[in-house]
Amino acid sequence: PALAVANNPHCAAEAEIMGLNSADFTVFGLPNFADQTSEHNGGGIYHRSGTLTLSNTLVIGNSATWTYSDGSMGSSTGGGINSAYGTTTLIDTTITGNFAGSGGGGLKVTYDANPGSAGPTVLTLVNTTISGNSAPSGYEQNCLGC
Repeated sequence: PALAVANNPHCAAEAEIMGLNSADFTVFGLPNFADQTSEHNGGGIYHRSGTLTLSNTLVIGNSATWTYSDGSMGSSTGGGINSAYGTTTLIDTTITGNFAGSGGGGLKVTYDANPGSAGPTVLTLVNTTISGNSAPSGYEQNCLGC
């Protein structure tokens, strides 16, 4: 099965994209994933398994943060995109102005320590810009695990 979103000028809610087994999710035609917040991982997009393809897409101003009651920051990654255990392809995509509480302000890629369980993680970047993202000092500002 496959799902495609095309020519959507703005995704109004946090996009949680979960591919099951060999499911595919494709976004193209200049949609924006902007100004979304997640309390855990993947402020703009959370992708787990399957195939995620973004083409001509802007991922901007998203955040993955969680704060403890004492005000300290929790462990949230992938402010723009958090991709785990699947295939992610970004073509002509810009990831900028995103924030993560503990790394990968723009993009966090998780590789499976036990490849037999969830399958390999593959990241392909084509004419893609990942810059101007942030995370606390000492953590990967733009891309964690890339």
